[in-house]
Amino acid sequence: MSIIQEKGEQFCEFVNQLSICYKNKVHDGYTLRAKKYVRWSQNKKSPKQQWGHVHFHSNRLEIDLDYPVNSFTDIEISNRLGLPIKKVGQKISGIRTLTKSQLFHTVEIVIYEQDLDGFDIYNKEFTKFIREIALLSCV
Repeated sequence: MSIIQEKGEQFCEFVNQLSICYKNKVHDGYTLRAKKYVRWSQNKKSPKQQWGHVHFHSNRLEIDLDYPVNSFTDIEISNRLGLPIKKVGQKISGIRTLTKSQLFHTVEIVIYEQDLDGFDIYNKEFTKFIREIALLSCV
């Protein structure tokens, strides 16, 4: 198992321990799903459950997490995770936020293979942030 898969699996095991969400295996990693629905789901008959994705790329681990708008700033996320804000196309470990809808944003957390040895998935601040996003997003 590569370090990318190892760290990705550790992250997913942590998410699985949260009582409000679970992981679901897909071809390139895992989707992260709420047990019931995500807070911004507007279709009550068939509510949206997905709030994240973990990608195992050949040279990096990418964790994409959706969260309600106005919950965090780029600078806050960067400071809390100890990762720089990256620009489109930059091939560095870091975070980037995307506006996907008027109801939620997505943070891309990218950690390149050479940086994974020094990155602790169980770091207190990292796990606190992930738990906070899960609580904001999942029902």
